[in-house]
Amino acid sequence: MEDLDAGAYTQTGNHLSNQPAFSTPWVYNWPRVPERTTDVLYRAVDEMYDTTPSGLPGNDDQGALSAWYVFATIGVMPTIYGTGDLVVSGRVITIDAPGAGPEARCTTGLRVNHGPRSESWVDAAFVRSGGTLTFEMSDTPGDWGTDEDDVPPSSTEGMNARNSVGTSPDGDRRVESVILPEGTDRGITHIVDVALIEDHDTRPRPRP
Repeated sequence: MEDLDAGAYTQTGNHLSNQPAFSTPWVYNWPRVPERTTDVLYRAVDEMYDTTPSGLPGNDDQGALSAWYVFATIGVMPTIYGTGDLVVSGRVITIDAPGAGPEARCTTGLRVNHGPRSESWVDAAFVRSGGTLTFEMSDTPGDWGTDEDDVPPSSTEGMNARNSVGTSPDGDRRVESVILPEGTDRGITHIVDVALIEDHDTRPRPRP
């Protein structure tokens, strides 16, 4: 990610001052290069946040940016949508990272409740039960989180859920995407999903 906050239409970077892009730094865990996630997070925390009155990169939106900062600095993030729910006032989670510092930024090992874990994610059961996360840190990347079985889950169930692809309000009829005429909005052609609100029957009818 060349740019951390390049705007909504960037093709080379990110838009970390707005919620839709909050989880994108963690996408590197899926192609098994978690050290790149670490690099982006450190850059974002160092370059976009400080303790001055203008220390947030945008509107906090009832704590959204502040919460992102907390997740980025403690090393965990609920980025697997629909799973791994966090609970308020739940069990205590202890995070230990001996040796971590400005130079030792790369995670090279993880122990969950004192047992080794090579996966680059923890599930909701750990969040609900509590426990200890112990990170092994280094100034160079290792092989932690790089095996095929180490990647976070990818859930596709319900990916075509109602209202995400243009179904009708009752879910029975689907309308495909439509292309607006060229020249709309300064020449940009948009592809949008639409919902079928009324079903007008245009078939010819017999005369009385």
